[in-house]
Amino acid sequence: MATYTDANSIKLISTGDEAGTWGDSTNVNLQILDRAANGFVQIALTGTTYNLTTDDQPSSAQLGHYKAIEFTGTPGGTCTVTIQQNDQPKVYMILNSTNQSVTLTQGSGSNVTIVASRAAIVIADGAGSGAAVTDLTAEFVAGNYEAGSIDNADINASAAIADTKLATISTASKVSNSATTATSSNTNSAIVARDGSGNFSAGTITANLVGNISKTGDITLDASGDIILDAQGNDIRFKDGGTLRGSLDIGTANTIKVKAGSSEELRVTTSGLNVVNGLRVGDTTTPTDNDIHAVADISAGGELKLTSGSSDWTFEVGGSNQLIIQYGGTTKFTVDSSGNVTASGTGLGASTTNGDVGTYVLAGGGNNITDQWGDTEAGSNLTPAAFRYTGAAAASSYSSYYYASQAESLSGTWRRMGGYHPSYPSITLFVRIS
Repeated sequence: MATYTDANSIKLISTGDEAGTWGDSTNVNLQILDRAANGFVQIALTGTTYNLTTDDQPSSAQLGHYKAIEFTGTPGGTCTVTIQQNDQPKVYMILNSTNQSVTLTQGSGSNVTIVASRAAIVIADGAGSGAAVTDLTAEFVAGNYEAGSIDNADINASAAIADTKLATISTASKVSNSATTATSSNTNSAIVARDGSGNFSAGTITANLVGNISKTGDITLDASGDIILDAQGNDIRFKDGGTLRGSLDIGTANTIKVKAGSSEELRVTTSGLNVVNGLRVGDTTTPTDNDIHAVADISAGGELKLTSGSSDWTFEVGGSNQLIIQYGGTTKFTVDSSGNVTASGTGLGASTTNGDVGTYVLAGGGNNITDQWGDTEAGSNLTPAAFRYTGAAAASSYSSYYYASQAESLSGTWRRMGGYHPSYPSITLFVRIS
């Protein structure tokens, strides 16, 4: 009685069997062996399932007997190809030329999925209901490839290559910017690339910088918001060619100290502004220590205070446009908009003591003929004068003068306030100026 082999079901004819007909069975066996050795077939897949047939007792060679199979067609989705006899071990060379993945299965064991345009050598173990299919090519250990033997076409677009499988690229110019997200614009999650001028745009840059930033030409800081300089209690320094020119000392809370060189000259606090040395407004002349000098007007909305000694002099404009001058908080003078002066003492009035500075006298003396208006004269050269009464009570009766009979002694310096007669001695008005 004939039996069949386990893998390809080749018929084994017993001695004396099939007399006169054994040639047919032998031809089928030879066809199976031919296909199993080097046979190749193309099978078009039209759906998502397909049975690869190999009968236990075949009467002819079948598609499942081919060693190499190319699946073609458009299955419309992943196609599951079932190796029909789960108790027959098989070795297949599979080429997937469809546009979908092909999954090979034989039992409830593991399966092999071959993606579109890929190939694999698979082993079906024929273990019965629990039969498994294994991808033999996946178990190959890669050796050394000849340089240039793998190109872009050899790598599938769906290949998920983990970054841990990649070596570090340390050779310059091996990756171009066009192969990355590199850009000079401010783009989220992109690699930064400088443009043709060496510039790039960025949002917030946070860095711990050590050393100096050096650039030939200008450095421009242009922001739509605040520009923040944080020296953490240290100075912000300004240098010229490495030489310190000045600094901003921000080490004290709510205080900015402006220094020229290393000397503090100006202090700004929440209480106001302090000028440490002299102040000049309107020119660049070096200030005199502690002096305030203005080339033009000085305007003050409040009091102008002069501090010296135990009390202060203050100047302010009152509610009726009056200039009020106070000393030690007490008003001493008030000047209204018409020029009228009100004083709290008598210092601004005419003196009531003869001969004091500011008093007047009618006098003769000195060189009355040649002296001019405005000339000065020593008091010791002057003699007070008086008019002589001639009897009538009219003003015209006081037609001449005479020098006072009383001896009057004048001191100091006097200024001539009246005219003179070119031919005759005369009296005129004098005011004492010192």
